[in-house]
Amino acid sequence: MRRLLLAFCLLTAGALCACSPARTGTVGNTLTTNTRPQISMTANTPLQRADSGTLWVAAKNSGHSMNPPMVEFSYALFADSAASQGGPVTVSAHALLMRLPDSRLWRFSPDSWPQFQTLPFGASASGDLLWPARLLRVPAEGDWISEMWKTNGREVPEFWLAKRWADTLGETAKGIMEYREPWPDGLDETMMFGESAELVAAFIKRADAAFSMDMSYTGLPETVPAAAMTRPAMRPDTLRLVGDIDAADGSDSDDVLRF
Repeated sequence: MRRLLLAFCLLTAGALCACSPARTGTVGNTLTTNTRPQISMTANTPLQRADSGTLWVAAKNSGHSMNPPMVEFSYALFADSAASQGGPVTVSAHALLMRLPDSRLWRFSPDSWPQFQTLPFGASASGDLLWPARLLRVPAEGDWISEMWKTNGREVPEFWLAKRWADTLGETAKGIMEYREPWPDGLDETMMFGESAELVAAFIKRADAAFSMDMSYTGLPETVPAAAMTRPAMRPDTLRLVGDIDAADGSDSDDVLRF
């Protein structure tokens, strides 16, 4: 009888665990999720959280699909103290989690990468992070993060110098961490030596200190913070951020999104 009772308790606990609702959100400076694979992405001080939230966006379609999938887009936006107090944005950082709703129909293409100009200085992982990383020259025009700042009355540069870590978390989720500063005057992305190399090396050092990450769930309060900033009219461009979304069966049909 005792064994039966123990077995019943274990089955009940397992069922309760399995039925735990999927949760993704921000606590403090950490964007976290309990949906497998669990992950926590934290912006380190002196960065301060400016906004966070979740929205559903249609995957950007550059192909022929008439019914693109909806992507769950969770974000946490960070800045230095000056921008948090209403000044120009001289440091911007963000963590993103994008999840597809149905692994039977859609998956992120593991080998695609958004078409940005990549600096030749380097594109390797840094510190303890195992995610691929790239240095990018990101135009503010058409960029959702820049539009977030501008919609809320903040001044942003025409171009950003950014370091972006991105990886596929299983076939149906993508994670991104990105640190940005205004594109430095005099930086020539085609001539990475001398003063340009010194500017970029100093930037990389600051970028590498901006985030920490571990593959676990931090835990969320019952009520997550409401969005503090007004979202722009434009929607995030998933194709620009994370690349292709393919039909899960790999078919080359109207259900495949490609560059």
